[in-house]
Amino acid sequence: MSLAVIPLASRIHGVEYCENLVEKFKKVIKGVEFTNIVFSEGDIDTSKFKESKAIILLFLTGGTSKLGYKIASEIFVPTFLVSHGYHNSLGSALSCRARLKKRGLLPWLVHVDQPEGADLNYIAKAVEACASLTKAKFGVVTPEGELTPKAIDFSSKSGIKVVGIDLNEVLAEADAVSEEEATKIAEEELGVEYPDSDLIKCINLFIALKKIVEKRKIDAITMECFEFILEHGYTPCIAVALMNKYRIPFACEEDYYSLALMYLSKQLICYPGWIANPSGIEGNRLVLAHCTVDLSLVDRFELVNHFESGKPYAVKGELLQIEYTMARMSEKGIERYSVKVYPVKKWSNERCRTQCSVELEGMTALEFLENASGNHHVLIPGKVEKHLMVIDWMMYGRWKVSGNEGRGETLQ
Repeated sequence: MSLAVIPLASRIHGVEYCENLVEKFKKVIKGVEFTNIVFSEGDIDTSKFKESKAIILLFLTGGTSKLGYKIASEIFVPTFLVSHGYHNSLGSALSCRARLKKRGLLPWLVHVDQPEGADLNYIAKAVEACASLTKAKFGVVTPEGELTPKAIDFSSKSGIKVVGIDLNEVLAEADAVSEEEATKIAEEELGVEYPDSDLIKCINLFIALKKIVEKRKIDAITMECFEFILEHGYTPCIAVALMNKYRIPFACEEDYYSLALMYLSKQLICYPGWIANPSGIEGNRLVLAHCTVDLSLVDRFELVNHFESGKPYAVKGELLQIEYTMARMSEKGIERYSVKVYPVKKWSNERCRTQCSVELEGMTALEFLENASGNHHVLIPGKVEKHLMVIDWMMYGRWKVSGNEGRGETLQ
């Protein structure tokens, strides 16, 4: 199991009260396994939970801090302490947290005054997404199917498996695509009834990649785009747009950390999101741009020439004006921002083709640029800042005191 909820209680507070309270919490932490209420050490076998990705200690009553400390310190995985506003629950959670810090654990304390109406599902979703990412298999398209130094470095730091896909295999598969199949995709997915030969090449690349990814059970894919464009005279931008629409995360420019974010986005909200470049400022808003976009995220789009190369084809789309979380992942952690998306005041031919402006919550565009750690950012539909905070805390070892040698994955 990825996540287990372990309710803790003292019998002095009443068994019936505790059982009723557990039922209330089951309604706000859905899709996870609850153990029986633990009243004493003999009520639980901690060895069964040492392969869990995380645990939640649910403090139903006071008088449970020692019990919580013993369980968490023996299991030693990312630990959430959930308390409520009555029966001395919060006091025990705080006492347990203090004890665990001395043991080397930095637990995540979540307090809800009453369980009814509380939103705790983000914890379960984030833990599941994080667990899924650690088991994922990424693919990279290279001329000989060999892993690049960038792929090897990412895999060694993250623990995520990366496999090579031979470009020659992809091109052979693309050559085998029938004109009828490609024309059908052009009409149904791109709205082009009579595709030219360049668009057919772009679509054939998509079909080939999709078949190979599905055959080899690859969860997400990337490639170095610019070398491909220069050698073959057309872009992977259409393939990127269509793969992401088909819920297969595909990141440009062999960017593994953005690919990991896109994979997480898919796990959290079913859409891989959009990878984009900060490209300018409009007033207090940041301009984002890229030559491709998940076609599920645009109101309308058209196919135009690629920005830097002028080669066919790029996607010029207008993003849906919904809530987004903008995030960037690196070997040091996950940065995240709540943003609102607006159309650019004037589309520019001197930028990548899909363009929008974003308003960052509590931050001006200039303040963002002063603190930005790099270029690529992923725009994820919905508000998932809390989910990403949990994933950052788990994956980057922030649940442990610095220097502690306990178990747990880390990207550092």
